[in-house]
Amino acid sequence: MIVWSDIEKDALAEFLNLGMGAAAKSLSSMLGQEILLSVPEISFVSQDEFKEWCGDEIGKEIVGVQQAFTGHAAGNISLLFSRGNSYNLVRELVSDDMPLDDLPD
Repeated sequence: MIVWSDIEKDALAEFLNLGMGAAAKSLSSMLGQEILLSVPEISFVSQDEFKEWCGDEIGKEIVGVQQAFTGHAAGNISLLFSRGNSYNLVRELVSDDMPLDDLPD
């Protein structure tokens, strides 16, 4: 596993923060309401540690969006939600009164 210095982690967090800010601005425009974000936390973990974290922090069922990026820095970024929180996002994007039963499994 690659070991990053604290300065490198801070720079990466700021880079991600800029990208998240742009995404939040777009989402805010779509929803017509303010989107609040926290500063991202950077962690480098093994796949096994990640699976354990997902189970502890998010629950057994997760929904995610993954985006690949290339250029000077290449990789993948994932945005993970608990199933319930993913439904809340869909409701905000589609309609506040959409019943959960209308959402696909």
